[in-house]
Amino acid sequence: MLDYPIAEQIQDLMPSLALAGIMGSGVYSLKYVSITNQLALLSAQIITGIVIYTGICYIFRISSFMEIIEMIKSKLLNLRYAD
Repeated sequence: MLDYPIAEQIQDLMPSLALAGIMGSGVYSLKYVSITNQLALLSAQIITGIVIYTGICYIFRISSFMEIIEMIKSKLLNLRYAD
């Protein structure tokens, strides 16, 4: 078996679980805003989820998120200078 104790696994998962909980709370709270159109509510929830998740990842410099941002920047720079 792997030498990866349960306590360490939980410690590694906690930031992701906390982030998902915060985002979920923000998205769920939109249910109580008086948006009668279901499509508009769904759109607002999706946008809110994206903004909260990426915002918190950026503020706390989550390593996997920052790595993805750097990869995107690198690809965009390569596209820019390829022309």
